[in-house]
Amino acid sequence: MTAFRIRLALLAAATALAAPVRAADEKMMLWVEKFSNSHDCALNTEVTINGKSFGNFTSTKQVDVTGAVKPGLNAIVFTTTPHEPASYDNYLDFTLGPVTTNPRTKKTVMRPALMKYRNNQDWKLNGDTGTYTHPFGPNPKTPTKKTVAHTYNFTYAGSGPDVADPKEGDFVLQAESFNGRNPSVVATVSVNGKAVGSFHGPARTLVVTDLLKPGENEIRLTTEAVANQLYDCETSFEVLGPMTYSTAKEKFLGKQVLRFKASEGWTRDKDTGALHVKGKPGTTTYERVIRFNVEGLSK
Repeated sequence: MTAFRIRLALLAAATALAAPVRAADEKMMLWVEKFSNSHDCALNTEVTINGKSFGNFTSTKQVDVTGAVKPGLNAIVFTTTPHEPASYDNYLDFTLGPVTTNPRTKKTVMRPALMKYRNNQDWKLNGDTGTYTHPFGPNPKTPTKKTVAHTYNFTYAGSGPDVADPKEGDFVLQAESFNGRNPSVVATVSVNGKAVGSFHGPARTLVVTDLLKPGENEIRLTTEAVANQLYDCETSFEVLGPMTYSTAKEKFLGKQVLRFKASEGWTRDKDTGALHVKGKPGTTTYERVIRFNVEGLSK
């Protein structure tokens, strides 16, 4: 295990022991949705969570993965193999997160969505031959390679800050990714030494008031490049507060305290297309400490 992975694992373990991460009745689901129900998806994707396979997915499905995703550090692997010849360029969207069901309406809602992955990213279909190519998979330079795997390492720190409703005077951490899926680098955030988790695409708003203190605060941002991916997707973060309710807009608004991006400090190799830390070819993990001041915090 690398020094980076050891630090990330220790941070995740400390968080899991320090606070109640998941309610006893919390249920974790993997939702899979096929783009076009009128066509087969020729891209077959196996999903493995912390070493346990949940099978190959080719169509819309919902799978209970409760117990597979644990508090702390997790590894989710998407391994895609094209079934050829393919007649249509369909794809699957995978969404992972805790769900609750309204006992009255029986409607199930995922909140927060922790991860969103689209399995056709970077794949190209030749309509004449029905064959797929991928820059890090089957292509003229590597004709014998049949699959492409994407591994996402992330820290799950509980859904409490996500499901908390902001109130007057609160501070929130907002995260938003371009297109909301397949981030180029996975960002793990801790605030004043307490992990709030990793961010994998979907927009999230976390109430972080209890993690802050008046005056100087610190965010530690740990980013890890996603291997075998050429597609770029930026994740942007903002700290806002103190929140006040806008009657006109019917929602809480806050002043921007801090803004930062996950991809800062990263670049792509011009020859291989692989991401690495700027000035450090081959380095695929990066840690930054961001210090900022908080005013108007009532504690």
